[in-house]
Amino acid sequence: MNILKAIAKFIGWLSGSLAGIGAIFAVCGYLITIANLHLLGLDIRILDYNTEYYLRRGGNFFFYLVSLMGEKILLPLLVIMLIVSVIFLLFYVVITKSSVYKHFVLFWNRILNIKSEYSPVFRALIFIFMVILFIYQLGPRLELFITPLKISNLLYDIDETDTNALKSSIKRSILSGETKELAFRFYEILMSVVMAGLLLFVVWRVTLTWPLRIILVSPFVVIFILYLLFLPMVYGVLILTPEFPPIAVSSKNEMISNQSGPFYLLNKKEEEFIVWDSANKKLIWIPKKEVSVAEIWRSEPLFKKHRKAEGPEKP
Repeated sequence: MNILKAIAKFIGWLSGSLAGIGAIFAVCGYLITIANLHLLGLDIRILDYNTEYYLRRGGNFFFYLVSLMGEKILLPLLVIMLIVSVIFLLFYVVITKSSVYKHFVLFWNRILNIKSEYSPVFRALIFIFMVILFIYQLGPRLELFITPLKISNLLYDIDETDTNALKSSIKRSILSGETKELAFRFYEILMSVVMAGLLLFVVWRVTLTWPLRIILVSPFVVIFILYLLFLPMVYGVLILTPEFPPIAVSSKNEMISNQSGPFYLLNKKEEEFIVWDSANKKLIWIPKKEVSVAEIWRSEPLFKKHRKAEGPEKP
């Protein structure tokens, strides 16, 4: 019976964990989709995606983060730790065989005694240093998150005069399909999130016994939460390439058949096709009853290098 109870508890815990993870994926997928559609100038109420769609996008987001962290952070960190461990081992072997070891131990014990004696002073100095980093690093970096989210209406080719150099640069990279440049910007933003998390952790530990701990830590908590909320949205702008399937529609209705195209299928509902006319930069609602034949190909990026004027290439 005890085994059955343990299994039941584990299944209950696993179900709750999976539900929580699924909720996180769905929320992130929703934020990603909102940011991506805002970039294009579309409304999420028009396209009307389901929960599974958001779950899939949220899962892809976390998979991308894990792969990026592993490649850019964890792997170099492991290499550095391995090199430092080897150096420390060699140093330890050499030092222990000489009289320098005794002096080194005495010096280290003195440092520990000074640290224990002046612990409040050390804590105060560390906290001041964290505040300086917060003011001169985390605060200005908030603009890196907000600027990409200001870009919108790319499907309609609205000419906006941007005085913000960063915004103009990101917009050009998106329209020209410079994915490497956009990935680098996202990595810089991800490092800002990591930095905010590290500063929050250090401040939380330093102020462990302070009476005004909640007030002192709250700015670090707020900025970290903001960074976390903005991260999937920035992913939807910088990393999530707008891809839709090209579609060719045959119809007896001349208003539909005379459209120049090429067309991209944004969404297919029960009674209509929602299509983007890339030549005229406009959305078209095509009732299904007006369509004789519709050919749909695999998805391709809307913005890419050297896209041909005559339309999308068929596979």
